[in-house]
This record gives sequence, C-alpha cells and structure tokens, in this order.
Amino acid sequence: MNSLIDYIVECAQATERTPWEVEPKVQRGLVQNTGYFLPRKVLAQVFEFPDMFGHNAILSYKGGEFPASMLTSETALRSFMDENGASLVIPGLQKLSEPLRMVCERACNQTGLEMFATGFGTPAGKEGLEVHWDMGTVVVAQLDGVKHWRLWPPVVRTLEELRQPRHITPEEKTAQPFLELQLQPGDVLFLPRGWLHTAACREVSSFHVSIGVVHGDMRRLKLRSMS
Repeated sequence: MNSLIDYIVECAQATERTPWEVEPKVQRGLVQNTGYFLPRKVLAQVFEFPDMFGHNAILSYKGGEFPASMLTSETALRSFMDENGASLVIPGLQKLSEPLRMVCERACNQTGLEMFATGFGTPAGKEGLEVHWDMGTVVVAQLDGVKHWRLWPPVVRTLEELRQPRHITPEEKTAQPFLELQLQPGDVLFLPRGWLHTAACREVSSFHVSIGVVHGDMRRLKLRSMS
C-alpha cells in the first residue's frame, strides 16, 4: 500500500508544480496484492450484485447514466450492460473500502490535497466511457482483468476551459494516440489533468480504481464561482 501512496503523492505534487507539463506514465506491478483493496470474492461478483455497493453504483453508457438499483434483477442488469456497453461506476469507493480510505487519507495528509476513489467495472468486449478528460490528476490502479487504454494530449490548457462542456471532434478521437497500452492487475497509470482518454475491455472484463485529486487551483476556482 505504501508504494501506491508514494506514487499518488509524487504524481499529485508534480501536477501542482507544473500542471500542464507532466505526461502520463505507468508503473507495472506496483500493487502487489490487488485483493487487499477489494476482496477477490467481491470483484468476481461486481456485475452480478452491484447492490453490494449500496445506492452508490451507477450505470454509465453512451446515452447517459442512471442508478444501477433501477434494474431490479441480475438478468435485467446483464442484458442492459450487454446491449449498451455500459460500465458500472462506483463513486466514493473510499467510503466502502477501509484500505482505499487509508490510501486517500494518507496521500491527503502528505500533500494537503483532497483525494477520492471511484471504481469502474466494464464487461468483456465493451468500451468504458467515451473519449473525455478529467479536471484533476487521476491515478488508475488495475485490480482485476485487463483494460486497453488510449491517451491523447490536452486540446485545452486552462482550468476554466476544462470545466466547460466541449464536444470532442471526430478528428481528435481518431488521431494517433500519444500512448496506447494494456493495464494488467497490479499496474498503475498516472493520467494528468486534461489528457483525453478512453479505455476498453477485450477478451475479459475489468475492474479498476481511480484515485482522483482535487488540486488547489480547482478549489480556488470553485470558491471564486461561489462568491
């Protein structure tokens, strides 16, 4: 766990210093025991029993998103995910996993920055979320299965632009990726703010946890918008 915390702290601090100059990087096999964060029994049943996460679980697909609890049977859930390529998104996972809470808390204590964990489960043969960017640093820890990632450099370079909805053009989606890689269990990916990305499963399903960082300029921008 300490190696993951150190990596999160390193990535968060690098982004604080030079928010638009950092580039993605991957650490292979950084997480030695993926079952420590979520037991393998839980990971094996993610798609069958999303209600194990309470009302947190969301189904996200190209048409939008809605609470997974609206589908009242395993059959209905499976059918919807297969037909729409939906991913299961579990925000606030640090509230449900004590090890993830400790990771976020310790990384926060070392950086002074708020941290949160979100889980993403994608069935085999399906794409996760469409090409998009995130406002803050994201550190992706692959816990189960394999996921294929494609990343492109930012198309906007100010925080104000990042927070505004913007249609990503077909040319941007089909451009040659800056980085294309597969994440195996235990691998960890540093995804800097603003970088376009998408991820898909091929032969097997996938579950990863994203540790998100709320940077100082994000807090200041929010305070200005509220004043």
